[in-house]
Amino acid sequence: MKTEYFECSCSSAEHTLRFVIDEEDVYTEVHLTTKAWYKRIWTAIKYIFGFASRYGCYDCTLIKPEDYDRFIDLFTKAKETHNNERTTD
Repeated sequence: MKTEYFECSCSSAEHTLRFVIDEEDVYTEVHLTTKAWYKRIWTAIKYIFGFASRYGCYDCTLIKPEDYDRFIDLFTKAKETHNNERTTD
């Protein structure tokens, strides 16, 4: 199992993106925020009763193997765009 962390350009630890790659799957987790214990309990109670926050909850996303190439293409294009913007400045 391999784990890679990507920090947000704002350098906030709360915006860290974690990719976990094992023999079969790739998934990502986002650390949203750390709250005081009583706020976490209140969030849990609201979640139990079906309240849907527009900001989301703690979760992870499993990336399908058939999407790996598309995922790589996305980052390759982003890198090329970023490099082109840097050379034109």
